[in-house]
Amino acid sequence: MSCPTAITVLYQGLNADITQTQAVFQSNSSFQGIAVAIAIGNGSEAVASQEAEQCNRNLQIIDAVATNSAANLCGRCIDKSKAPEISRNQDRTESQENYYIQIGSVAISIDGGRACAEQTLSQLNSNVQSTSLLAKNINSCEEGRKPNEELKPDRKEYKTNDEESHKTKAVAYPGRHEKARVVIDLGSYQLELIVMYKGDVYLNDRKIRSGNRC
Repeated sequence: MSCPTAITVLYQGLNADITQTQAVFQSNSSFQGIAVAIAIGNGSEAVASQEAEQCNRNLQIIDAVATNSAANLCGRCIDKSKAPEISRNQDRTESQENYYIQIGSVAISIDGGRACAEQTLSQLNSNVQSTSLLAKNINSCEEGRKPNEELKPDRKEYKTNDEESHKTKAVAYPGRHEKARVVIDLGSYQLELIVMYKGDVYLNDRKIRSGNRC
């Protein structure tokens, strides 16, 4: 096959476009009532536990690679390619919300019992938007370029996380001379009521009643 006496190569144009639209609504709702542990009698133990875990994940990934090679005709390298044009358009609309109701934990110890009540709540909303974009003119006669040279796209990534954790814990271990101990943990506030064998009553280490009164 003979080569033509005249070779005409029109310009080579290259465009790489990505349009990415993401609309995300993530919502977690949780209700935990009361965890109650009651231990009555010396050597007795009571444990109450409530656990709740909620997780929403959203992932959107787009990859685009466009390449344009020069013409190699009859041993002659002819490159009429234009500079590549890249267009990236990313739109993101997000709403991430966590709602929870957690009343509390109650531990009651009577006559030497040991009580422990606990609530644990974990909520997570995670959103990831990722794009990889590459537009490249490849000159097949370019010196020093390896045939299998790796093309590495330009990657852009957006991440958002909305994470919450809540815990209540009430532990009632009796001390000496204690008839009963009640511990209430409401998360933001804790109450501790102690009744002594002699009749004295304490609320959060403050005596509110004396057993010597008639």
